[in-house]
Amino acid sequence: RTGQILSTLFRTWSPTRVRTSFYNIEDDQKRLNWVKSIHEVTGFGQLKYVIPEILPEYVEKAIFIDTDMFVLEDLSILHSYFAEMEQKGIMFATTTDQYNRADLDRSFGKGGSAKSVNSGLVLYNLKAMRQGNWSRLWQETGVMLMNKLGYLECPQDLFAAVAIIRPDTYLRLPCVYNFQIG
Repeated sequence: RTGQILSTLFRTWSPTRVRTSFYNIEDDQKRLNWVKSIHEVTGFGQLKYVIPEILPEYVEKAIFIDTDMFVLEDLSILHSYFAEMEQKGIMFATTTDQYNRADLDRSFGKGGSAKSVNSGLVLYNLKAMRQGNWSRLWQETGVMLMNKLGYLECPQDLFAAVAIIRPDTYLRLPCVYNFQIG
C-alpha cells in the first residue's frame, strides 16, 4: 500500500533530478531478527546495516535520512564528501551523537561513549562497502556487541562500534548535518 501511494505521489509530482525506486524489504527485515535491540525503531532502524545488499550493484553511493529530520539546505552539499570517501576507501559517514552513550563505555572502555555516532544521516560508499565485505564486518561486530551486552541500545551502536574497531572505514561529518535539539 505504501509503495502505491509513494509511486502515485512521485508520478504526479514529477520532481526534477529525482529518481525513485521502491524495494520490498520484508525478507531483509526477517534476516535481521537475530539483532536484539531495545530501541523503538528496531525493525526499520536495523535495515541501515543492509543497504548495500538491498540496493542494486549499479548504485555506488547512497544518502540515508531519517524520517524525523528536517532538510534545510540543498542535499547536493553532502555529495562533496563522497570524493574523500572514495579516495580513502571510507565505507560510511555520519555525524557524532551530541550526548554520551554509557553502553559504549561498557563495550569499549572509558572514552567509548565519546565516539558515538548518530545514524539519522548516513552517507554510504556502497562500492567500498561491497569491496570491503561490509556484510561480514557489521555482523561480526554485532555478535561481539551482543555477546558483551546482550542487546544493542539502539541501531546506531553498531555503526559506532565499527567506527571504533575500524576507524579507516568511517568519516565523521560536521554536526550541522544532524543537529539535535534537547
